[in-house]
Amino acid sequence: MRNGIYFAHRDDEREAVFNQRYRIYVEDKKRYADRADHDNKRLVTAEDANARQLMAVDDGQLIATMRIVYGADAPFSDALQATYEIARFSDLIAERDILVLEHFLIDPAARGGGVTMQLMLAAAGFAVENGVEMAFCATEPDLLNQYLQLGFRPYAGSQRDPDGGVQIPLLFAVKDREYLQSVGSPMARMAWERAADGIDDGLRQRLDEVAPVPGQPAEAAGYWQTVRGELLMTKNHGPRLFDDFDPDEMTRLLEQGNVLECADGVRVIKAGAATRAMYILLSGLLEVHRSGRLVRVIVPGSVFGEVAFLLGTSRSADVYAVAPKSRLLALSDSTVAELIEADSVLAAKLMTNLARSVCARFAAQ
Repeated sequence: MRNGIYFAHRDDEREAVFNQRYRIYVEDKKRYADRADHDNKRLVTAEDANARQLMAVDDGQLIATMRIVYGADAPFSDALQATYEIARFSDLIAERDILVLEHFLIDPAARGGGVTMQLMLAAAGFAVENGVEMAFCATEPDLLNQYLQLGFRPYAGSQRDPDGGVQIPLLFAVKDREYLQSVGSPMARMAWERAADGIDDGLRQRLDEVAPVPGQPAEAAGYWQTVRGELLMTKNHGPRLFDDFDPDEMTRLLEQGNVLECADGVRVIKAGAATRAMYILLSGLLEVHRSGRLVRVIVPGSVFGEVAFLLGTSRSADVYAVAPKSRLLALSDSTVAELIEADSVLAAKLMTNLARSVCARFAAQ
């Protein structure tokens, strides 16, 4: 295969994409085993029949891929329609002007380099050149902040992925030049230079309704005050992540993470998954299951997922929401790293309480 970033056209290129998908999803992340072709070590779904496979090749080796399902190529499947709630925008945007971005995968050896941005810029360039107005995708909670920095926005509640836990649907308004510039998106310049007409007023109003600017929720001060009050009222008798935090410190930490709401039965964490976030339960109730057996109940104020977060290992158990609505705060490894850099005092309190919490739980076993 030739080096560069381009769409797969030959059969061997497409097979390389499906083989990489199998390696990362099935072998590394322990997902989609029930639908994979294990004999040929490939992972293909029905949507691939009409999808475009964007690929990055270096030294003749495939290092990154992204599936682009383009509404102008074929109608979106019922599964994609339901997952991304595309109908919420169908009165304003034709399917031919919509993309769905999925299976954005990078080989472990290539992570942390520039290929992530190069592939995303290539996808954005395709969107602008073809007059696309909206792109949809979904991400795991620990990667959410990276997508927000690119200019994506949450617009729907968290989704249940039977194989991967919680997924957060996101949208990217290709022509919303002002918003992309306001968040410092690397795609902003492309939008200003090549999407000359900008976003229309009707779509802007819809976005204001369903996808308000992240980090600026209505009555933000009151929202965080309510969350803080819920945490202070919890009856968790062990060490808590917020012990010795004053109200301002607690609010600053809460604002660093992403609050997720999960319905009863949603699997928040899947055993064997390689995700990099720890969580604090703000309200509701969770159960931890190992090998099908209930081993722990998580109550508000408790931290969970911290062992895999600290050690960089796979998840050791399944975690399910068991209340009508459970609300939790996700803190990714990149978020904590940024906190250490920007606010060392607050980060030191966080890590000290985290260590106390881990020690107390192991001492009780």
